[in-house]
Amino acid sequence: MSGKIFHAPFIYASQHFELRKVYERTSDHSRQEYPDIEIVRSFEELLADDIDLVVISTPNQYHVPMAVSAMQAGKHVIIEKPVAATSKEAAELCRIAADKKVILSIYQNRRLDGDFLTVKKLINEDRLGELVFI
Repeated sequence: MSGKIFHAPFIYASQHFELRKVYERTSDHSRQEYPDIEIVRSFEELLADDIDLVVISTPNQYHVPMAVSAMQAGKHVIIEKPVAATSKEAAELCRIAADKKVILSIYQNRRLDGDFLTVKKLINEDRLGELVFI
């Protein structure tokens, strides 16, 4: 759902990106919206091409291994939340990204909304007092 609702439409509509491939294990649903894309049946097939960016919006248990494989293949990576199950895994992803000189980002579509930016500003200005839970 995340790929269908959030990622593919924005990538497709952007003049800065080209939506080239979608990994669908068994269906061709993506072709209905994006008739010019190539559908691949394996993640390895996706990584074999000269694409620059891989968006990972799979079930959570696949986030880390797929991100590692993509970065090892020299791809920039955006991972849907949660990025990893543990802080150790997340730190390892950051280390690999730095070693491979690729960008690793966690998808957060609301981080530039006005209310979020206001709260962030208030926290940075220490105007809310001691925060216990957000």
